[in-house]
Amino acid sequence: MAATELRIYQIKPELKDMWAKVFTMEDLPLSESYGAKIMGYYWNTEKPGEFVWIRQWPSAAAQKKQGDALHNDQRFKDMLAHAQGAVISTEVRNLGDVWPA
Repeated sequence: MAATELRIYQIKPELKDMWAKVFTMEDLPLSESYGAKIMGYYWNTEKPGEFVWIRQWPSAAAQKKQGDALHNDQRFKDMLAHAQGAVISTEVRNLGDVWPA
């Protein structure tokens, strides 16, 4: 059973363009290289600065194992250090198996 995450970030308005570039050029490809499938992402037009994306892992075990490996990758740590100043808050909701992997 797939493990799906709904990830909601509040981004500083003045850093929105920087965040979008880091996300699409670094975070997405790195997540995918660890086996995550990116289901979609968008800016919430009703809440300025709110960035929403959905990431799916093949299973809860893969989410744990591959997600831990992703977060321990030096490239991820470097990307996070670069982009963290843009993020005001992060919320992650585990949705379970909402789409087929």
